[in-house]
Amino acid sequence: MEISHILYKVDNLKVGAELFEDRGFKVEYGSPKNPHNALVYFNDGSYIEIIQNMGFTKPLAFILRKIGYKDFVDGMLKQENSPEGYIRIAFENEDDSFFREKSILDQLGQKSVIVPIKRKDIKGDVLQCKCLFPFNASYPFVKSKFLNFSERDIKHPNGAVGIGAVEYHTSWEIIDYIERLGGCTNLKLQVGDEKIDVNFIYA
Repeated sequence: MEISHILYKVDNLKVGAELFEDRGFKVEYGSPKNPHNALVYFNDGSYIEIIQNMGFTKPLAFILRKIGYKDFVDGMLKQENSPEGYIRIAFENEDDSFFREKSILDQLGQKSVIVPIKRKDIKGDVLQCKCLFPFNASYPFVKSKFLNFSERDIKHPNGAVGIGAVEYHTSWEIIDYIERLGGCTNLKLQVGDEKIDVNFIYA
């Protein structure tokens, strides 16, 4: 599996974007109006997603809980209360049916849901993809490739060209899940309290 992106939680989106800019990264807000995230893109398609909240309105969260997705909503909203820093990894898959990944989660007794994503970015592209979210937000999720994503010739002032080695401290259960998915060459997996340390590749 390849890393699609890594979520970086912040308490204030503007301050979080400025933090990455101060580190020499170009940052692009996720939408023209009232963004809830900002992105640090790389030319290989991977990115860091700086996120303040999960985009759930109270009415939407209420409806989803009522129709059987309480654990999913609670898991997603729990991320909003996480300390600032890297909180979750997303893998990328060409197949947006996620049949194999969902089957593995089923075998492990983990509920999951496929969610279609659609948003208009600041370049006017209407981005679309699907994500397979385990209800347990400690597990990495899987994302399909974006549709309608225009090419970007990205040159970060600090010379970063991609996501390098990622040290991922997590539980045996999640390591087992990742290994069943086929593993990931970027990840250095260790058993321990949840912690993600990201290194970047520089030109």
